[in-house]
Amino acid sequence: MRYLNNPRIWLLALLFLTTSCAAPDSYRHISSIDPEPFVKTLTAREATPEGLISTLDVRYRGEAGRYSGEVFLVLARQSKLRLEIPGSMGSTFLVMVSDGHKVWIYYPGEGSAYMTSVGGESLAPYLPFPFPLDPAWIPDLIMGLIPQGVNAESIRAYTTRSGKTVLYLDGSDGLSLQYAMLPGDPARLYSVTARKDGSTLTVTFASEDTNVPGELDYRSADGRTKVDFIQVRRTDSLPKMAFESPIPSDISVKDLEPGQ
Repeated sequence: MRYLNNPRIWLLALLFLTTSCAAPDSYRHISSIDPEPFVKTLTAREATPEGLISTLDVRYRGEAGRYSGEVFLVLARQSKLRLEIPGSMGSTFLVMVSDGHKVWIYYPGEGSAYMTSVGGESLAPYLPFPFPLDPAWIPDLIMGLIPQGVNAESIRAYTTRSGKTVLYLDGSDGLSLQYAMLPGDPARLYSVTARKDGSTLTVTFASEDTNVPGELDYRSADGRTKVDFIQVRRTDSLPKMAFESPIPSDISVKDLEPGQ
């Protein structure tokens, strides 16, 4: 297949942009508890810096072959993200951007570009990899926040044999969420797991700073992708242009939702 040595394959990792660890098998429940204190802990994370910048070390193995390489990622709340795959000799192979409303994908070397809305028509038919999660969820999951659209009545919490507390939430469009918390006062976030359509994404947070992601593990029927977050920085100072369309005005864009 022509994609075996193609950097596009990395996107299986992230698309993330994405979902989970098999961790739940080890979370054997002891008893049901009041989820409110743990929801407050997660809500308090909204006081952390709005954005995140990181280099990613991505390793993928699956039906499309294997890939390992470097990817650059910028995230912000309100469903904003930008990722870039470097090409050869300092070039950029691919840019994907979400401004919270629209999503653009641009291949500078090919001059090809695609656009859809967040939560809209899938970009999967125009990519050599599946697109398992809506981009709207990615920033919140990687920063350990609760995405919009969670059903508050669905929240439940359990203590486990491993000593962790596990919080379960139901999101929109069939998204199932699990937050594992380490004991403490307050409790500390250990991992976030998201499941949708048979895919699982788990983000594990750094032990020395649980506001910073350490690893991402994505599993689907197509394979497995593991991502290490390198040189992660949380910041409130992100350039506005980072989340603007990356497509030059002279490039024709295929709109997957014309008339919307």
